[in-house]
Amino acid sequence: MGISLTKMSDRNLKFSYTEAINELVKASQDENLVVFMGAGVSKYVNPNYPVWDGVTAKLRKSLRFCFSKNALVIAQKYENKYGFIKLKDAVENLFPTISPDTSFYTELLKVHPTFLITTNWDNMLQSAIESEMYMYDTIADDKELMSSKLANKYLKIHGDFKHENFVLTKKSYKRYSKDFPLMENFVKSILCTNTVLFLGYSLSDIDFQQILEWIKRTAPVAPSFYCAVDENFYREQDTIKYAKYGIKTFTVSNFVKIFEELNDVNITIKNNFGII
Repeated sequence: MGISLTKMSDRNLKFSYTEAINELVKASQDENLVVFMGAGVSKYVNPNYPVWDGVTAKLRKSLRFCFSKNALVIAQKYENKYGFIKLKDAVENLFPTISPDTSFYTELLKVHPTFLITTNWDNMLQSAIESEMYMYDTIADDKELMSSKLANKYLKIHGDFKHENFVLTKKSYKRYSKDFPLMENFVKSILCTNTVLFLGYSLSDIDFQQILEWIKRTAPVAPSFYCAVDENFYREQDTIKYAKYGIKTFTVSNFVKIFEELNDVNITIKNNFGII
């Protein structure tokens, strides 16, 4: 029996910051914390990270009589006309490879979430993991998932430029379940069995909406989903949008603060119990 959306909507899905932190601390201590990051995170750590309008505007300039505002349709038209390699080069050149401010990544990695998941294609977090020598397997396709040995994993569920498998066109979204079957099922399992913190993610991806719909229909109990929203951009309709999938929202002044606080609590707990 799936989760009752009616019962979900009756709950108070808008959490206070303190309530949310308490839940995330517990998940961190139990080693079942997952951080799911969207484009908002990359934009947060690097202001030069392009928004969708910037990406689609560049592609549209090369397409005559293309008046669509749908990013997937525009990308598909571009690929149809110029081929995948030219699409990859055109999009990849817009994205930064490093961040001038790594404080967010530093605090995030100190918490050492069991899984890091992103829909982003850039390598900024990957570079931070490698430079600070954290033990994560970075996974961008099913082959890498099958060969992964480490318990902690960084999942790039929409691929990346390195693998030339990034999900952007209308066709690639429709083929997601066929192109990433192991990744999709692994993510379903993770979401159903861990506490998940969503950051900078709008839930606009069709393939991920389908995953959440599957969980809503299938999971025997409501998953532990939380979403941190920048207090400067919070709107009441955000709570309603996230509540549709059982995601409880809370507002923050900045994303770094969440992980700084989790780290402070973790250090205090370790000191109290004499853990080195």
